[in-house]
Amino acid sequence: MAKATVTLAYGADTYALVQLKKTWQAKFQEKYQDGAVESVSALNSEWLSQVAGAVGSFSLLTPAVAVVLDDAETLASKGVEDLVALTSKLGDDAHILLLARRELDERSPLRSKRGSAWVEKVFHAPSARTLVARVSNLDEPAARRLEQYLRDLEVQERLELRLRTEQVLPVDNRPWFVAGLIQQFSDLTRVGVYDLEPLLGETTTQSLFPLVRAVAAGNWKEARRIHAAWGGEEVAPYFGLVALLWRDVTRAHVRALIAEFELHLRNVPVPACDLFTLMLCKAEAGESRLIDRSVLLQLTASRT
Repeated sequence: MAKATVTLAYGADTYALVQLKKTWQAKFQEKYQDGAVESVSALNSEWLSQVAGAVGSFSLLTPAVAVVLDDAETLASKGVEDLVALTSKLGDDAHILLLARRELDERSPLRSKRGSAWVEKVFHAPSARTLVARVSNLDEPAARRLEQYLRDLEVQERLELRLRTEQVLPVDNRPWFVAGLIQQFSDLTRVGVYDLEPLLGETTTQSLFPLVRAVAAGNWKEARRIHAAWGGEEVAPYFGLVALLWRDVTRAHVRALIAEFELHLRNVPVPACDLFTLMLCKAEAGESRLIDRSVLLQLTASRT
C-alpha cells in the first residue's frame, strides 16, 4: 500500500507558506471531492489525538482526509515520534501538511526524527526584484522605486537582527506588503510613482520592531503605547507584524492569540487595530482565546 503524503514546509517566507496551504488544500479537494480538510494547531496539547481522529474517520462519505498541522516547529521529540508512527500506518488517501514558521536547524526534531516518506520543502526570502515582478502593472520608474524600498527594508531588518548578508532572514514580511499593493492597484492599468509613493510609508521596520519586542517581552503597557501611535484600520501592515510576532514570541498563550488574530485578520471585516488591541488585553490577562464566536459575529454585523 502506498504511504500517506506528508509534507514538511518551513522557511523565511511566511507568505509562501500560506499560499502553499491554499494550493495544497485546493489540489486535495479537486482529487477527493468528498474529502475532509482539518486544521490542527500544535499549540493544543491534544493535537495528536485530533490528527488521529481526523485520519481515522474514513468512511464512504469521507474517503480521504487532509490535515494541516500549524506551528509544527513547537513539537517536542516525543510528539514527532508519535506522528511518525501514526503516519506510517496510513494509506495513500491521507495527507498531512506540517507548517513550521521558523527555519529549522538540524537539531530540530522535525528534521532529525521525521519519517522516511516525508517530503521537505524549504522557502527562502525572495529577492526584491522577484517581489517587484509580481506587481505587473508598475511603470519602469515605479518598479525601480519599489525595488529600492524593498531592498532598504531588508537591509534595515538585517541591521536590527545583526545578520550578515549571507545569513537567511528568519521571517520576511515584504511579500505581504507586495500582496497588499497588488490588491490596491488591481483596478489600474498602469501604476506610476505618484500612485505608489503614498503607500510606501505604511509598513516600516522602524515601527514594527519596537512593537514586536514589547509583545515578546510581555511589556503590555509599552506595547499598547506603541500600537496606539502606529496602528490603523489598514490590514496590510498587520500581516508583516504577524510574521515578526511568530518569529519572536515564545509564550504559548500569546502564540495561540496570534494564531486566532491572524485567522480573523484574513476572514472578518473588523478593523485590524481593534482586533490587535483586544489581543494585547487578552495576552496581558493570560488568556489564550481572543474572542468568542458569538461576539465576533456581533462585531462583524455591526460593521456591515
